[in-house]
Amino acid sequence: MAHQTTAGLIAALARRHRVLSLGGYALISHGLSRPTYDADVWLDPCLTPDAWCSALRDLAAPQPAVTFVEIGCWQPVSAGELSRVIERDGIIRLMGLDQPLDIFRRPNELDIASFDEVWERATPLD
Repeated sequence: MAHQTTAGLIAALARRHRVLSLGGYALISHGLSRPTYDADVWLDPCLTPDAWCSALRDLAAPQPAVTFVEIGCWQPVSAGELSRVIERDGIIRLMGLDQPLDIFRRPNELDIASFDEVWERATPLD
């Protein structure tokens, strides 16, 4: 099934995995007005690195326009290189929908081990 928007892609990912909204999307979901160029989410890093990358490949597979991009240099990343880039950078950008989507395994200011704590404090959305 194709997900035409970034929000649709996030919803599809959240139906299968724990996902936290970060940045502007998180503020907007709490009723604050904030323009944002992209969407940022933290995909459950408790998945093994292989399972984490597999979840992203499965998400992007039915989306022919979606590409993985290294966030620092904007270079395309093949599905086979995804694990290496994620291990190094802790983030991957998906391009090709209505907004870029940054998916974190390791957010800048947070340790992977703190995901469960943040998850417990998060406000669930429908």
